[in-house]
Amino acid sequence: NRVVFEKARGTPDLNGMGTTSVCVLIQGGVMHYAHVGDSRLYLFRNGRLHQLTKDHSMVQELVEQGRLTEEEAENHPRKNLITRALGVAQETQPDFGEKEVSPRDILLLCSDGLSNCAATGEIEQILSHTPFFDAAHALVAQALRGGGYDNITVLLMQIEGAEESNG
Repeated sequence: NRVVFEKARGTPDLNGMGTTSVCVLIQGGVMHYAHVGDSRLYLFRNGRLHQLTKDHSMVQELVEQGRLTEEEAENHPRKNLITRALGVAQETQPDFGEKEVSPRDILLLCSDGLSNCAATGEIEQILSHTPFFDAAHALVAQALRGGGYDNITVLLMQIEGAEESNG
């Protein structure tokens, strides 16, 4: 946060610059994660996609207050108005979480360019039926077909079994 904030503050053309982030550390079968903004972390397990992060956005706050339904939020005109980001203030507070992971789980870290332009069912189909090393490209292609109006960032991680020691 400090690096982005100082760069934006010291460069007039970058005034107001900020970014979203989602980070993961896996240790001992447990995934620890942090995020700020509307980049997301999903867990794909047994053919189902589970969103683990909650967007830091005005629209998400309206959903939590009961003023909008999830369906209304999907197409809300102010969906991209985020309430937290890296670099826009001297301090920011990410959200943290943890979740046990199992072999063959897939973690999807993505920008809103994917989550806004590819439906959950489409993502599940791609992750279920596309070879792992082709899936990120297929997800980006799906988001482009779905409008692709924003940057589309996709990172996939598949959990492998623990290595066995032979000695």
